[in-house]
Amino acid sequence: MKELCYYLRDKADKPVVTVMLLIDDKHNVARGIAICSDLETPVTTSSAQRRNGPGLARKRAMKALKQQKNLFTIRREEPVRILKGAKAAALLVACDGFKATYNGYPTTYEEKLLEKAVAQKGGQNENGKSDD
Repeated sequence: MKELCYYLRDKADKPVVTVMLLIDDKHNVARGIAICSDLETPVTTSSAQRRNGPGLARKRAMKALKQQKNLFTIRREEPVRILKGAKAAALLVACDGFKATYNGYPTTYEEKLLEKAVAQKGGQNENGKSDD
């Protein structure tokens, strides 16, 4: 399984959205997103920020992959506002109102990442981890 992770930033260049794409051996793709809420206690170290967002996004993508369906409806207005503030309109449309999607429509950026990841055979994925 391959995993690809990327971040979206707000106007202050703060990472506010983490997106994790998981690609299984049959080329099914699951997307998990983690949105940093204004209500959460701020994480002060960059290493903790990297740990929290990707971990949550990965768990969501894994559940969507295992259950083969979209999960975790975005119910509050705040995450939508954060996504719009991070200029993530394409992601907002692509996730179709869910924090975890299964074989959904990729954004243009995700299409490029996926093409590159599928072209790689063996070796390491985008996060430097072994595919074996």
